[in-house]
Amino acid sequence: MKQNNRISCYIGLLCLISIVLACGDSTEKQPLQPQVNLAISPDISIETSRVYGNSLLHATYRWKTGTTFLPPDGSLMAKVHFTDDKGNILIQDDHSLLLQGIKDWKPDQTYDYKRIVYIPLIPRITKLDILIGVYQPDDDTRFFLEATPAVRDKYKVGEITVYPPRNPEDLPEAKIEFGEGWHNAEFNTADKSKWRWMAGKAVCRLKNPHRNAELFLRGWIPTEDLGQPSNITILINGEPFRTYENYKGNFDILESISQSMFNDQDMIELTIETDKTYVPAEIGKNDDQRRLGIMVRIMYFN
Repeated sequence: MKQNNRISCYIGLLCLISIVLACGDSTEKQPLQPQVNLAISPDISIETSRVYGNSLLHATYRWKTGTTFLPPDGSLMAKVHFTDDKGNILIQDDHSLLLQGIKDWKPDQTYDYKRIVYIPLIPRITKLDILIGVYQPDDDTRFFLEATPAVRDKYKVGEITVYPPRNPEDLPEAKIEFGEGWHNAEFNTADKSKWRWMAGKAVCRLKNPHRNAELFLRGWIPTEDLGQPSNITILINGEPFRTYENYKGNFDILESISQSMFNDQDMIELTIETDKTYVPAEIGKNDDQRRLGIMVRIMYFN
């Protein structure tokens, strides 16, 4: 009976996700015209084109500069959209090209770097196009790239097919239990993003997968408000596991968790600590009275 209830909840959750996705639409409602030719060609390599919801996709982004390439002034963002056949954006991996060293790129060269793309729950088998564009967030300038446009200022570089998780045990909540130190989850209906703030110390419990597993954290540290970089420490069952020093802004942490760490236990306790926190109301930022340290956008264990 308990298993049947779990399966019913699983099916219900996927149906709810289906309704939310059906109500959503593409963010490209207004026609946007690229203004500058960046003389650069985008590409992506992925480990597999068949993926499951609640999984990690390891991707290599590759950019080939042309003869006339010249890095423009200002911030540069790569917008990476995974869209369905109606143009709805179901997955995004937007990221700064400044952090990838584009200001030092030269003409007639090829540059690549690796990123992790989190594949969320999608209730039905869905084929997605991978589209890439480049823009300046300061003035919303869009750029022509050396490729065939797929949608206005975005260029198709690949495709994947996403399948629903194979069973309830593959759902995020089946592997992670959030405990003390976490604020309530928050959600942005405009871009469908979600996050959860933690203060200086937050605890969760990880379910034994009975195999080696990956722990992935994607988050953001409010370095400008804190005034200096932060250190992040992960503890397992109260024992230090790893410390990451001088982190600021956006960050990714990927670690392998050995099955032997569970010692035949059903669960282990994972603690995340940071040495810098602040209260927004105390520095005049807004009226938020919570103590904040790290915004966690994705916490994955599987």
